[in-house]
Amino acid sequence: MQGEYDVKVHEFRFTPYASAEFFYDGATSSWNQEWYTAGIEWPYKRVLMLQTYYLRQNCNTCNPANLNVAGLTLNLFF
Repeated sequence: MQGEYDVKVHEFRFTPYASAEFFYDGATSSWNQEWYTAGIEWPYKRVLMLQTYYLRQNCNTCNPANLNVAGLTLNLFF
């Protein structure tokens, strides 16, 4: 599930968003992973978009069990 909302300040537009994903493992019959993400999409004209985000992963069967990631993604539109 994901939620986002466009914000416009003067002539500048950006989109904060948050999402949550839950994973079921059929082999162990359990919900073993959760991913929580929050970030902001920063568009520039119609040519590119920079996404900044934070991801938190909780996993009962993974090593390490918890993971924290901060990242950047650059999207180019042709």
